[in-house]
Amino acid sequence: MTQETTLSDQEILALAMQVVADQFVGSMATVDFDGRPHVRYMGGSPVADGLNKLYTLTGRKTRKIKQLERNPAVSWLFSREGYEEIVTLHGKARVLSAPVVSQQVWDRLADSARRYVMNVLSNPENVEFVTIETEVESVEYLCPSRGLVAPRVIPMGAAAA
Repeated sequence: MTQETTLSDQEILALAMQVVADQFVGSMATVDFDGRPHVRYMGGSPVADGLNKLYTLTGRKTRKIKQLERNPAVSWLFSREGYEEIVTLHGKARVLSAPVVSQQVWDRLADSARRYVMNVLSNPENVEFVTIETEVESVEYLCPSRGLVAPRVIPMGAAAA
């Protein structure tokens, strides 16, 4: 049985940030018009601000954009291979059209994610892409090898204090 390691909120946030930065691709959940969750793989990248905000690119006419316009609540899930560390981010998303932000996100994308975005944009329905900005409200971190077998939840407002 692993002993729980005592880590400060700031240490947990640093570990969570490293998982998100290293893994890049996670699962993003939205809610549809009937209240059903929808989950899809997305590349998520903090551009700045630590884990306060997470950015991703998508086509303007995608289902997820319509879902976010109605209900901005989202959750993101990132994990290391073997699920040794699992990070869940909860927050509110908004759609940004500013090309400068989209360029910053594009510059941080891995080559495989760029190929995926270009494939999405090759669809005549998605000729324009936008940035989804998630303002992270809380972070959950789970790491059995550190003794954190129940998620440690950190509200972002409290972490800054």
